[in-house]
Amino acid sequence: MEPFLNIQHVQKTFSLSGSNLEVLRDIDLDIPEGSFYSIVGASGCGKSTLLRIMAGLESATEGSVRLRGREVKEPTLEIGMIFQESRLFPWLSVRENIRFGIFKTSPEDRQQIDEHIKLVGLTGFETALPGQLSGGMQQRVSIARALVNRPDVLLLDEPFGSLDAFTRINMQQEILKIWEQEKTTIVLVTHDIDEAVFLADHIVLMSRRPGTIKKIVKSDMAHPRKRSSYEYTRLRNEIYQEFFAEFKTDIEYSI
Repeated sequence: MEPFLNIQHVQKTFSLSGSNLEVLRDIDLDIPEGSFYSIVGASGCGKSTLLRIMAGLESATEGSVRLRGREVKEPTLEIGMIFQESRLFPWLSVRENIRFGIFKTSPEDRQQIDEHIKLVGLTGFETALPGQLSGGMQQRVSIARALVNRPDVLLLDEPFGSLDAFTRINMQQEILKIWEQEKTTIVLVTHDIDEAVFLADHIVLMSRRPGTIKKIVKSDMAHPRKRSSYEYTRLRNEIYQEFFAEFKTDIEYSI
């Protein structure tokens, strides 16, 4: 049986000022259907590049990404992606921005859009323009637009990085709710270890450039997770120690 989402020997090298810059080296990863993976690593380690390769937005120098056995070489409706910026059209309403994400229009569009507006908690804001919404609400629209075609995989590239702490926590809760309701496979790239521990059932730790997979940490904690619990703190500290060991720091993280 083919793995659901399979990343095999992916390498990426950029040509920069006449020389080659190796960004990713020999990435192997199997992601089961319905799982929640988070990829954590230092800035510049190639984690966002890996996500774009998974989305078909960028090609690997070597290796492949396969979804249900089919190689991903270009963007597909089966894989949705959300970026750090909401990337909404400022002249379109919430409803129209979500409609823009629909590949094939049908008489059921309005009902489908309304379902996704409700899913992300924006009922009552259907006619609002992006400039009338907060940053968190704009990202909710982006999430609804990415989900409206019901993709099998949702890729998130640090989608909450520009939000304030309170809004960020609320958006984390929203993503969990969507994951539990829609059963969508989610891969989140983040530099926030706490966010990764709170959301994901598998946390992929990447090395500095060229990015390789150092370790995959599995979390068996049930949702909803309590950030103050012993198991949560233990897992967070374990990841911190793994992460900072590469930098040969003497920093110790304790409860």
